[in-house]
Amino acid sequence: MEERDKEVKPGPNGEAETAGEEKEAVTEPVPSLPELEAEIHLLKEALAQAEARAEEYQRQLLRLRADFETFRRRLQQEKEEALARATENLIKNLLPILDDFERALAAPGDRLEDFLRGMEMIYQRLFSILQQEGLEPIAAEGDKFDPFRHEAFAFEEREDCEDGIILEEFRRGYLFRGKLLRPSLVKVAKAKAVETEAKEEEKDGENSGN
Repeated sequence: MEERDKEVKPGPNGEAETAGEEKEAVTEPVPSLPELEAEIHLLKEALAQAEARAEEYQRQLLRLRADFETFRRRLQQEKEEALARATENLIKNLLPILDDFERALAAPGDRLEDFLRGMEMIYQRLFSILQQEGLEPIAAEGDKFDPFRHEAFAFEEREDCEDGIILEEFRRGYLFRGKLLRPSLVKVAKAKAVETEAKEEEKDGENSGN
């Protein structure tokens, strides 16, 4: 029996390929129905756990919001109560001053000197109470003008004092516990224009000489 030559044809890479050769097909295994059902069950469990965690986080967030709101209201209430107590204490300290005014106004006689002396004592007592609360008067007359503590109400040209010196206090200023409560209303000294020009000329002469 005579053998026939097998037909040879070129392969994709130019190599000879026998026509009778069969390529082996690579196939992936198909999961069975029970395996798919088990995987779906696991996914459902994971989803349920994630939803439960999300609900717990939501509950925690709501509790935190409620706690914060309670804390905020309590803090505001404590602040208002502290302010009310401070005001109450101040008024209680001022009641003796009110008593002094009533006694002074009800006292018989028309001696102006005694009346003024009584008013002076009441003023000193009131000022002492306010100082204890933190009130502090601002020094003004004779000091250098400070725009952070003084308010210039008027200016006056003077030859006998330095420019910017406070000449007169129209209204006293106060600090409350180190913070400006009200600036002093003052009159400020201003150097005369002639003196100012002379000083500028003197300064220019010194600069040109250098």
